[in-house]
Amino acid sequence: MKKRKRLTQVFNIGEFDRKIQIQSIAQSQDVYGAMVETVTSIDAWAKVNWLRDKEDESGGDLRGNYRIEVVIRYQSGITTLNKIVHDGRTFDIENYREIGRRRFIVLNCLSYA
Repeated sequence: MKKRKRLTQVFNIGEFDRKIQIQSIAQSQDVYGAMVETVTSIDAWAKVNWLRDKEDESGGDLRGNYRIEVVIRYQSGITTLNKIVHDGRTFDIENYREIGRRRFIVLNCLSYA
């Protein structure tokens, strides 16, 4: 009988050494009818892999694209509408996938600085 590899062997919990924020943005109307954005955030420990940095000059402005892969423990409700804040940069979640049955989530994120 073949032994199954445990997920704790796939991701060493000691590698989850970066603190990130997962932000949700909700819009509502105030009593005067104006749209108000409310940002709620939760902190999470993550493993962050920097995948690619790219700089280009468009219109005389120097812009950088930063792409990261973030691995966190499973949390329900995370979608591509959420934002990730890491190292003072805000990243959009491009896509995500679940590893194991509600064990971990891998988020592929992109930031334009």
